[in-house]
Amino acid sequence: MVRLESICEGVAGRINEDALFYANDGRFITMAVIDGVTDRVVSCRNWGALDGDIDLTGAAFAASVVRDSIISLLNESWVMNNVLLSCNRRLRMFARDVYGDFTPQAIFEAEPGLAPYADDPRYFRLVLPACVVTIARVDLQQRLLDYAHVGDTELIVFTQDGRVESITQTIPPHWEKGLINAQDADPIIRKNKRRGLLHNYTDPQGNTDPNIGIGVLNGMEELADYVQTNQISLDGVTDVILCSDGFLLPPEAPNRLSLMAEWVDQQGIQAYLQHLRTIEQHDSERKHYPRPKIHDDATAIHLR
Repeated sequence: MVRLESICEGVAGRINEDALFYANDGRFITMAVIDGVTDRVVSCRNWGALDGDIDLTGAAFAASVVRDSIISLLNESWVMNNVLLSCNRRLRMFARDVYGDFTPQAIFEAEPGLAPYADDPRYFRLVLPACVVTIARVDLQQRLLDYAHVGDTELIVFTQDGRVESITQTIPPHWEKGLINAQDADPIIRKNKRRGLLHNYTDPQGNTDPNIGIGVLNGMEELADYVQTNQISLDGVTDVILCSDGFLLPPEAPNRLSLMAEWVDQQGIQAYLQHLRTIEQHDSERKHYPRPKIHDDATAIHLR
């Protein structure tokens, strides 16, 4: 596996809220795919101005900050979990500078859009710039891959015996089940907003629960309880893909990972993405609830 191919394509007419990074120093290949989390409540703060781009959404700002933070850590001694926590601290620093303090009280006072959620101070997280990310580092000599992961980005491997496996755990199954079982768009939109409570979830007593919540980088220290890390051997592995959820076929597509692998292996990720966009264009139901979103920013790194 010495060839890298990447793509980061936004949806026409809006800001791309994904980001990626990769580097090869001859000993290690470092890769990251970052997917900004759609703003649950639009902040009255101009996050983009902090990054020199006034048009950035909170999600795009978070993805940009995390990408730049990963780059700044390249020459450090890497502990995968610590890399994500360091990126998260940088987001926390920005939020603290903007609000004066990183507390529910300070953020509620500064954000009028949070008024409907004043019944529960935990909802302060709805307005925070956030992203999900998978980072991986391949040791080319040892043929080992270390990764750290939060959210619904994915690490996928193809094996010599024809298997295609998603290594990372994505969103809890009850999330998608809840969307699929719902029948009305407006309640789903409201539920999606309130689902922001599950980002680095804490119960009213402040306890985390990875069986309920999902990890996101948003500055909250509770992220530490939601980061997944592991090391896998690349013996028998032919390809590695890191991708955002927008790179995958719709969830209801049968054998969607195998179909993706076949296209990518034979024609490359650009041709596969064109195929995916064609499917979307001919899918008259793609914008109709109760189905989850289909058309999204698509980002992937393919190592083979």
